[in-house]
Amino acid sequence: MEIFLKLTIKYWSENIGKNNSANNALLLAKGIIEKTPSLFEMGLKLVYLNYLNAAKATNIYSIVSIHEMQNNIINLLSIDLEKAYITIFSFIRKMCINLRATLTDKKKVSIKNIYNWQFLNSIHLWAKGIIININYYNILL
Repeated sequence: MEIFLKLTIKYWSENIGKNNSANNALLLAKGIIEKTPSLFEMGLKLVYLNYLNAAKATNIYSIVSIHEMQNNIINLLSIDLEKAYITIFSFIRKMCINLRATLTDKKKVSIKNIYNWQFLNSIHLWAKGIIININYYNILL
């Protein structure tokens, strides 16, 4: 199942915005994750890593695909909000560690770690994820 999930997510990320089969691949990956909850964290990490690869090259042509990927990732987060919260927290924490290292180090190499499209798109993704998570809990209250 893990190998099939990896291949499905890879296919999704390579074909997003090109054809409708990418959406079908995402639905298949979501179905696998829903049927096998133990694969949720691995699936989310794979989706995020593929998202990071796509977010490196942000331009006028790729921005629509990147936003579609963000919406798809947020859709996957809705499968299990408690695990999603923990996973989002760990990703944001890693980003904060990079930011702090850059603020203390201020070398050209460390500045490149945070001053790029990949980092900015990640911030945008997790901000969307947190807002949707907060809205969900407000509805429950």
